[in-house]
Amino acid sequence: MKLEELHQIENALGITFSEIYKQVMVDYPFKEDAGTINWSLWDDSGKITEWNLIYRNGYGPCPEWSKNYYLIGSEGDACPLAINLESGIVIKTNHGRVCEEPLEEYESFEEYLAFLKANYDN
Repeated sequence: MKLEELHQIENALGITFSEIYKQVMVDYPFKEDAGTINWSLWDDSGKITEWNLIYRNGYGPCPEWSKNYYLIGSEGDACPLAINLESGIVIKTNHGRVCEEPLEEYESFEEYLAFLKANYDN
């Protein structure tokens, strides 16, 4: 993803990304899935913005997400992954419900990224 695209997302959502997130997305480590939403860490700025706005407005049974949460991807199981922008914790939500106990939790984006790298099949 280009830095300009990251700035577009920030502007559209009224958020600020951490420098580590920006760096990882600019140097996207999962090259075969670059520019797509095929991997747990999405690399499609349009889809990222679209789905963040959907969850902010409430989606299905999910309450509205606050600006503290930013959807970073999904594993195709309707349980999106999100960063809490205040704490830096990454969670796998239970069908988008950020107010419930997460299915998985990572203490930081770096920890989540290490998990992804260790489990990347391509």
